[in-house]
Amino acid sequence: MEKWKSEEYGDEPEQLTNQPKVRDITDVSFEEKESMMVETMQGVVGTEVFIKQLGNKYNKVSAVDDLLRYIELHPDGYGKENLFDGKRLNLLELTTQRLELKDPLSREDQETLFNYIYKLKYKRGHVYHGSNGASKDSIVEKGLKTDVYNQIEGMDKVIEIGHRNNNHLIVGLAKEGSRGQISFSYNPRNAYDYALVSPEWFSFLCGRGVDIFEGIDEDAYARKDYETCKNNVEVMMKRFAFPSDDAEVVRDFFEEQWKVFGEKESNPIMSLIRQSAVGDRSVSPDLEDYLEKKGMVFSNDPAEYRKYLGNFIDMFKYVIEGAIEEDIKPEDITVINLPA
Repeated sequence: MEKWKSEEYGDEPEQLTNQPKVRDITDVSFEEKESMMVETMQGVVGTEVFIKQLGNKYNKVSAVDDLLRYIELHPDGYGKENLFDGKRLNLLELTTQRLELKDPLSREDQETLFNYIYKLKYKRGHVYHGSNGASKDSIVEKGLKTDVYNQIEGMDKVIEIGHRNNNHLIVGLAKEGSRGQISFSYNPRNAYDYALVSPEWFSFLCGRGVDIFEGIDEDAYARKDYETCKNNVEVMMKRFAFPSDDAEVVRDFFEEQWKVFGEKESNPIMSLIRQSAVGDRSVSPDLEDYLEKKGMVFSNDPAEYRKYLGNFIDMFKYVIEGAIEEDIKPEDITVINLPA
């Protein structure tokens, strides 16, 4: 039995090391799948073996990326006791074991595997939107809104001050590039990276993206280091020679927003958004059709079919971003807490 940190993650589950009874989950509803995903994630995150993965940012991001990709295909926790055993996650191998398939896979076996992946990852799959934990209650209640920047009191004034003093990126591209749309990622790694510095506009105010100035630590906001972020703001205003009145407005804005986005409730969160809510990408449910579109041919050679079935699992791994110009309803979103 793994050691649990119950004061942070709740009571110890009844079983962790005993592998769950394998069940057919290919036809579960979105609601049931998402409930299982949350339960499995909460269980894994609390284990000592997972916590050891969080020693530095690279390990942290890799561990969370593996975990989110894993619960998409195995929401019920199949094989979770071996997730972080020192080996890189192999979802194809784990799924093959789950379905009790053995090399070499026949056409029927490959179609069984392909159908499982299609139903769990694409038919009832998700895209990812990383956020600051301060927005959790709003997302759960109202969903993701395209007008979120219009709700930040004082932002337009700070943008105006920045332009007047030749700092046109004082809050990044919050006004010009992001209003009126919701961005998301097909890759949990990228969404988690974003969540660690969310909201992006505030991370720019806190020094991200201006490391060309001596004395700026652009990673300070990711660490939620108040003193260094405050110093970054001062260094920036000094470099651009902000008049004292403008500087005081920016200082007040920083202090007010830090209370929201830099305090203890600001740990990163992830919105799992149903793919159907953002427009399904064209994915064929037929193995033969998929291979034809990819210019591949069916093979009984394990090296060959592992390649094309592995590519199917990670089809959108390198499709980093997408965006939608309409609100996403709360019923299409499941919000989970992530390690800070």
